[in-house]
Amino acid sequence: MSRSGAGTQAKLTELSKPTFFVSLASSAGNEQTHNARHLKRRSPPPARCRRPDCRNR
Repeated sequence: MSRSGAGTQAKLTELSKPTFFVSLASSAGNEQTHNARHLKRRSPPPARCRRPDCRNR
């Protein structure tokens, strides 16, 4: 389980670690949710977005 900041996602993706990403709701511009959505589209099995506004996208 990890926050979905760009640096964290890059490191965990490079290591091929299955991770449950949690977006920081107070992030400026909601970039962590954007990061989680982008990774989810690129690699559906290891990335999950738990915020209600990004389900089924």
